[in-house]
Amino acid sequence: WESAIAMLTGSNGAAAADPRGRTLRPHQASGLASWRANCRMGILAFATGSGKTFTAIAAIREALVQHKNVVLVVVPDQVLFAQWFAELRETLGDLDVKFLRAGAGHGAWRDALTLWTAAGDQRRVVLATVQTASTLEFQSHLRGAGPHLFLVAYEFHRLGSPKHRALLNEVLFGAR
Repeated sequence: WESAIAMLTGSNGAAAADPRGRTLRPHQASGLASWRANCRMGILAFATGSGKTFTAIAAIREALVQHKNVVLVVVPDQVLFAQWFAELRETLGDLDVKFLRAGAGHGAWRDALTLWTAAGDQRRVVLATVQTASTLEFQSHLRGAGPHLFLVAYEFHRLGSPKHRALLNEVLFGAR
């Protein structure tokens, strides 16, 4: 199993640890390998407590460092918004990432999102609630942003309504 994972991930079995010392478990590494093999597009569906957030953060680290992507993380509610912000700050702190929050009482994005999501060398993450990210106002600031944007939609099943599903417009994002 480990040799198959190493072949798919291109690693020698010595997985890099995050700032907390955690490494991907085999099912997480396999999921990321499948996602990579599918042009960095797809849905990771793991059971509760199996490390979806950690796996997503591993993909975010890769997107920031190797692909120079600007990352948009969309979460369904204010509780997860706060949890994700704390997790992102802690686990990406070694990368000198800049964060922009949109929704859950944070409105400064309206003046910054277009420039914030433009291609560039500065590592940037936008964290947004699905309620904010699915608005025409938010999406209009992403228009033309393109393939350098990486979308992480946490609890993807909550994007099922027509309004929220508009966020999945293929023109807006590269990897997702």
